[in-house]
Amino acid sequence: RRRAALSCGAAMVDCIDLVEYVSPEQSFCLNEAKDHTYRGCLLAEQRIDPKAFLQSDCDEELLIHVAFSQNVRVTGLQIQGPGDKGPSKLKIFANKES
Repeated sequence: RRRAALSCGAAMVDCIDLVEYVSPEQSFCLNEAKDHTYRGCLLAEQRIDPKAFLQSDCDEELLIHVAFSQNVRVTGLQIQGPGDKGPSKLKIFANKES
């Protein structure tokens, strides 16, 4: 497990990377480009590739469903990318059935 200390305002939070608990068979992304799928940003073996990123194929909206192999408590989310190409809005719907 990778541990990281994240700064959340004035508090420091000890976190672990939940990538090992992502269930790729049950996760999916709508509107993803065929060459730049969610697997490039969610799966451990592909996240280290600097050429791997998630991109929409048709508009600026991506709908990502992340399924975990066991119960997890998500307390934060890290999004990386160039400032001019990242999301301007992010909506999270937790514990919703699709």
